[in-house]
Amino acid sequence: MVKKVIRIILLNIFSLFPLDSRKIIFESNSEIKDNSKALFLKILDLGVNSKYKIIWPVENPKECKDAFKEYKNVSFVKKSKSGSSSLLFLYHCCTAKYCFYTHNPLGQRTREGQRKVFLTHGTPIKDTRGMFWPPYENTDIISTSEFAAYLRCKTFGGGDDVVRLLGFPRNDFLFKTDKGTEEYFDKIKKSKFIIWLPTFKRHNISVKRRDFDEDKNSDISILSPGFMEKLNNYLKAKDILLLIKYHPSQNLDYVSLKSYSNIITLTNDQLEKNNVDLYSLMGKSDALITDFSSVYIDYLLVNKPIGFELGDYKSYKNGRGFIVDNPLDFMPGEKIKSPGDLYTFIDNIFSGVDKYEEERIKLRNKMHKYVDGDSSERVLRYFELIN
Repeated sequence: MVKKVIRIILLNIFSLFPLDSRKIIFESNSEIKDNSKALFLKILDLGVNSKYKIIWPVENPKECKDAFKEYKNVSFVKKSKSGSSSLLFLYHCCTAKYCFYTHNPLGQRTREGQRKVFLTHGTPIKDTRGMFWPPYENTDIISTSEFAAYLRCKTFGGGDDVVRLLGFPRNDFLFKTDKGTEEYFDKIKKSKFIIWLPTFKRHNISVKRRDFDEDKNSDISILSPGFMEKLNNYLKAKDILLLIKYHPSQNLDYVSLKSYSNIITLTNDQLEKNNVDLYSLMGKSDALITDFSSVYIDYLLVNKPIGFELGDYKSYKNGRGFIVDNPLDFMPGEKIKSPGDLYTFIDNIFSGVDKYEEERIKLRNKMHKYVDGDSSERVLRYFELIN
């Protein structure tokens, strides 16, 4: 309570300082990732940082400073994932003209002239109502289409008057690659590549959070150790690679981290260690498996097959639930509820059978106004950061 009062006092004091029209601050849960990362990299690519000061609040400022030391006007300040912040972070929050964030709002709520831009981290079909800050704390909310914006504002309980249909910056990487991803992919590639991106079942920080109405011994019930061996042999016979990348919020105590000849399991830390961009890797895949993670909404842009692993569908529906009344109608792909269903999906990828393309395109057009890799530039142009 005392810390909260001190924080409010400091924010009010720092708000007396002039707003810096040449300062941009980013946030992505104390890391450099997601839509904020993509927009930041585009800023560096276009040289916008030669005219603007860029501020990143992160868990490890020194490590980030070393990684981006060749770029001018880029600074990193301390902000831990637990919520504690440095004085510099609070100061920049109050004085930056442009605040771009994906997980936690930046800026001072009542600061006139400040742009507080919620880039978001996906289009929800999961019911996340009650998990966000009031919509009036954002001056702008980025979305991908009118219907996607409707879903986002439904979770917020408002905000439709500040929605900007510009596309998500991270989706640009579905259409391009980078050196780190290219080198990693060359090491692992097979004749076909399927990427599996499950949503988290048990949170690694919010241990009391329960999105499902029941707990199981494994958070991906279909992937028992015994079945993983059989699945690997099946994939090996067809020269297919399956890469399972767990959600950054997943409690890793409840999933398998074992890799095989044709099954690789990865965490966020391992991706970063190998300098791999997840969305660039997704762009290289031949198909996606997920459950109800919003990542498949993004993947619609590349128009490749999607399999939906729904072993926990009823448990989730009876737990947190969905923001749409008929969630299965928003899943244009194979419904995987058993090992046999998974084998069928793999067979179809191997044989080039794609029964759901028409449904995917229909949903893609509903969820995306733009089908390209130019969202970052649209965002920068909208806020007049580039011409």
